[in-house]
Order: sequence, then C-alpha cells, then structure tokens
Amino acid sequence: MRHLGTDINYVVLENLYNDLKEKVTFFFDTPVETVGVVDGGYEVICKDAKYTCEKCIVSVGRIGS
Repeated sequence: MRHLGTDINYVVLENLYNDLKEKVTFFFDTPVETVGVVDGGYEVICKDAKYTCEKCIVSVGRIGS
C-alpha cells in the first residue's frame, strides 16, 4: 500500500467521504456488540441501538492516532 502522508491522506479521505455521504449512512464512534445475518441483509446491534440493512461494512477506527 502506498503511503500518502498525513496532508494528502486528509484530502483523499475527505473526497471519499464527500462522494459516499449521499449513498451510505455513516456511524462514527458507535461500538458494535454483534452483527448477524437476517432475512435480506444484516442486523447490527450496538449498545444503544439496533440497525438493519441490506449491505454492511463494519470497520475499526483509529481515533486519536
């Protein structure tokens, strides 16, 4: 993987977010307890909420890094 450097990385991530924000729902700082397969998609259970969706991407973060 090519290292972009901090300054360029912010630009790349901002462009990526701006392109996707109208197409996907982002949840930041939302610890996930379980992810399960349900009819037609997924169920994501968090401490304070439950979400269902057809497609799901769960990713760890690096806040403060």
